[in-house]
Amino acid sequence: GGRIAAAALKAAAPDGATIMLAPIAITLYPLTHKKLEYDPFADFAPLTQVARFQIALAVGPQVPARTLAEYVALTKRDPRNGDYASAAAGSLPHFLGVMFGRSTGIEMNHIPYKGTAPAITALLGGEIQALVTTIADLSSFHRAGKLRAIATSGAARSPVLPEVPTFIEQGFQLEADGWYGFFAPARTPPELAARLSRAINDAATSPPGRQRLLDMGLEPTGTSPAQFAAIIQRDFDRWTPVIKASGFTAED
Repeated sequence: GGRIAAAALKAAAPDGATIMLAPIAITLYPLTHKKLEYDPFADFAPLTQVARFQIALAVGPQVPARTLAEYVALTKRDPRNGDYASAAAGSLPHFLGVMFGRSTGIEMNHIPYKGTAPAITALLGGEIQALVTTIADLSSFHRAGKLRAIATSGAARSPVLPEVPTFIEQGFQLEADGWYGFFAPARTPPELAARLSRAINDAATSPPGRQRLLDMGLEPTGTSPAQFAAIIQRDFDRWTPVIKASGFTAED
């Protein structure tokens, strides 16, 4: 779906009539796909990052770790605790697990499931020890005490799960947000891009817009085109060594 939309946006006229809402993945596909119909840096004009989301590391009810330090110690003793589920290979949660393993020197072994629901079911059933997924996917299970989120990936705690400390708070230099943003075709005039950006941000940061995003487990942001372009470049640079280390290549 995302790649089809991206190809359509590339072909659209830069007149403001066609814009695209896309997740961070759209800008990371050059790292995972050998054949790509578009170049996110050359073919799109960033308008605004409209919202970001955090990713959490959670453990199942059978795992006694309550902090990252305890989880790392457990995994050093028994590497099976480093088996972690995600909803798909090549996803941001998959790569966050790789990033965490690289930053701690523990062996994180990715087990991809076909979607979030099977991954959570496997965790709750004790089939897997840990799970990396978006906060929105696991917050209700965490609150119900069915699993335990032990770290979140933002620079600051998430408003969705404010009781869970970040990786950084716990002494691990790991920070990575996912996000959704709007793009226009390349060659969109800068003044038109700025106008579109302001209109989208006004809607997203209005009280009803903010509430809708928060209800979806997203943190409303709203940026200028230049700020969004800087975020895209920063994240591309941040994920490049991690994705290369993962060895993942998509089957085209």
